[in-house]
Amino acid sequence: MTEAQQQYRHWLAQSQSQPSNAIAWFNLGWWSTKVGLFAASVKAYEQALAFGIESPEEAMANMASVYSERLGQTEPAMQWLDRALLENPHYYPAIFNRAHIAEQMGDRETACRYFKLATELAPGEAYPVARWIEANLTLPEASQAVQSLRQFAKAKNTDALMALARYEERAERYNAAWDALIAVNAVDQKAYPGWQALPVQSKLLSQLAEVKSQQPPPLDSHPFVPHRHQHLRQYLHRHAPMRHRRYSRYAWCVRRCPRALRPIREPVKKHTVSIIANTDTITKI
Repeated sequence: MTEAQQQYRHWLAQSQSQPSNAIAWFNLGWWSTKVGLFAASVKAYEQALAFGIESPEEAMANMASVYSERLGQTEPAMQWLDRALLENPHYYPAIFNRAHIAEQMGDRETACRYFKLATELAPGEAYPVARWIEANLTLPEASQAVQSLRQFAKAKNTDALMALARYEERAERYNAAWDALIAVNAVDQKAYPGWQALPVQSKLLSQLAEVKSQQPPPLDSHPFVPHRHQHLRQYLHRHAPMRHRRYSRYAWCVRRCPRALRPIREPVKKHTVSIIANTDTITKI
């Protein structure tokens, strides 16, 4: 039995033995999501709200994550996020996720408004700035947001470097975009050593390179000249084994913004800390 299954059974028993315990219902909702019981998770969060859970915006934001990411229902997700913002207008996860859903639905104006608010609430974090610049196609070079993004990129922040690459590409400055992509991969190489470092894969790659060197170049081959390509991504997918999809649009704020993490609460134990997956928000135990 996995830890998630054990926790689910524990909090299911707690909610049955203490049906008015809001924290037990909240945690049952959290662990129900972990074991794949999404509809049950929503009902548990609703019970937690009904019994007066402290900081109800957390339960509302969690329900929004379940509706959007697990059940594919964006309308109720937006409704719960709006309710969370009524409870706490400065609740960062709800603001960021509201912007994310608006962007996914093509509402750039709303997305930009909430992303801008997210950057104001978390001025020291690069990810909300990166998402704001990606959503807003009209930000000028002299804007504070772009300047802030460049500062984060100079500090070798990978989110900022990826966003800067997209911004430069959009402005048709392909050399600058390529440099940003090279920089982000250099950072990732240090943080996550590539599988090429393994002996077997390294040998296979060297053999493949030798075979390719003996073959005549294709008719459409040409040295790297970015402006020759209609779109930079065409060049990347053809020539560079780079990690294009790192800048995930479905990566919600909790994975990217550690400030959203809080100690999980329990009536007796106060020292347990939860490791949160990329689509939920906060656990209280």
